[in-house]
Amino acid sequence: MKLGLQKNTKYNLEIQGYESYHLFGNKAYNTRKGRASGGLSIYYKSELKTDISVVETIKSGIVCIRIDKKLFDSDNHVFICAIYIPPKNSRISNPNDHELFDILEHCIEKYKTKGC
Repeated sequence: MKLGLQKNTKYNLEIQGYESYHLFGNKAYNTRKGRASGGLSIYYKSELKTDISVVETIKSGIVCIRIDKKLFDSDNHVFICAIYIPPKNSRISNPNDHELFDILEHCIEKYKTKGC
């Protein structure tokens, strides 16, 4: 059995009772063919489907989700930003590229007041 997710197929881990969202990673800068690397997968219970939503995805490897405030009996929604950071020795990693963290900081600033 082949594990993992293929970008061009609907292959999924299909965990019973769970929904999923996948953001596939990018290929290395000099790769013309082959598999993508990295990426994020988010799984959540199917019963929470109406309470959890993906509000933004950024191809560089960031997914922002909103969790409805009623799950916490709160006045505010909860926003979570998940990020894929390539390993240090990865061919898609660039040690001089601080753009990913700048984008993450922008997402945090954007969503920190939206829960109110």
